[in-house]
Amino acid sequence: MFIQKALLCFCRIIRGLRRRLRTLFFSFTLQSMGKGCQICKGVLITDPLHTKIGDKVNVNDGVIIQSCKDAEVVIGNYVTISYGVKIITGGLILSKNGAIKQHMAKPIHIHDKVWIGANAVVLPGINIGVGAVVAAGCVVSRDVASYTVVAGIPAKMIRRLNSDEIDS
Repeated sequence: MFIQKALLCFCRIIRGLRRRLRTLFFSFTLQSMGKGCQICKGVLITDPLHTKIGDKVNVNDGVIIQSCKDAEVVIGNYVTISYGVKIITGGLILSKNGAIKQHMAKPIHIHDKVWIGANAVVLPGINIGVGAVVAAGCVVSRDVASYTVVAGIPAKMIRRLNSDEIDS
């Protein structure tokens, strides 16, 4: 019993150390990263030089952030990005017959105090307002107003929030 508890404690220490090392790595490679951020395992940021992260941001396991020279990703303060979220700045424009016409890229801005639920997808050119909540599994194809909850495919507003609901 003692050995099992000791091993469990040791594993937690190692896991925490790995998370701190990952966060330290990203603090040197990103364009900018604020204080108190936490970046979990399996996070992929395709172009860290065009990604800015504010203070106290939590990026959970398996998140993909695709930024590029023409379309940076800016994430504000106190943002939580849940498991498996995809933030995509680029895509293809297709002709009427389905052939690839051209590649396009648009920046994404996620403002302060936003929570993005697990496996949500944020498409190119999106602006997510202060205090917004993006429900798990939804596809954000239009801007999200401040202090709103969006859900569905495509994401639609389902509720307005009071600023005190976010601040508490």
